[in-house]
Amino acid sequence: MPSCRKPCGGSEAGGAHHPGGSRRNEFASPSNDTKTESRLPVPQSPAIPSRRARSPARAFAWAGSIAGTLDISVAIISTYLSYGRDPVFLLQFIASAVFGRAAFSGGLPMAAAGLLFHYLIALLWAGLFVLAYRKARFLSRHAVASGIAYGLLIWLTMNLLVLPMTSVRRAPFSVMQTILGVLYVVLFVGLTISIVTRRQLGDHGADGGKTPRKYAHAVHEAPATPSGPEGKQSLVPHTPPNENEP
Repeated sequence: MPSCRKPCGGSEAGGAHHPGGSRRNEFASPSNDTKTESRLPVPQSPAIPSRRARSPARAFAWAGSIAGTLDISVAIISTYLSYGRDPVFLLQFIASAVFGRAAFSGGLPMAAAGLLFHYLIALLWAGLFVLAYRKARFLSRHAVASGIAYGLLIWLTMNLLVLPMTSVRRAPFSVMQTILGVLYVVLFVGLTISIVTRRQLGDHGADGGKTPRKYAHAVHEAPATPSGPEGKQSLVPHTPPNENEP
């Protein structure tokens, strides 16, 4: 009987008579590994806010509205605790900058006019900051410092330049009231406008300030997308080939 020079039941391909033997070697080849890897699910990078979410108009509206609401709320509380006056009187006082002493006898319409004037002023300061924010890199890199400085600028401008030209009756000078007034404007107007604008428009990073800072890693550190055998991106994950198929 002739001797078996090769492993019995096997072949040079690694066991032709073994069920599924050649297929296992076929799928173990580097070329097929590449095809299998290309069919794996593509990792998704973090979503980046749309251009609408970074709109300067949106930042202007949010910053002005929030700052105006915080400022008038604190002013109402402070006026009531310090002078025992109600919100209607405070709003009429704001309207008196335009209508003079007649504002105090105008009832709710004058109070509504005072509230309107208040929000217009808040939106004006917010709009100026948004315009400067898109030009000055310092404002985005140092939101707290720029907010404090902007609050001081607002207080000085309003009290030294704007109010003296209006019909508002000035109260007697008080150190405590002056300090509180500065703190209120810095905290609830300057800082609020700066932080909200930073939140809406993001940081001036490597992409020119178009991407908010918390999403910057999604642009610079996004994982590479696996490619298929023809060099095209695999957009839909496929099921790896079944070894039991003929």
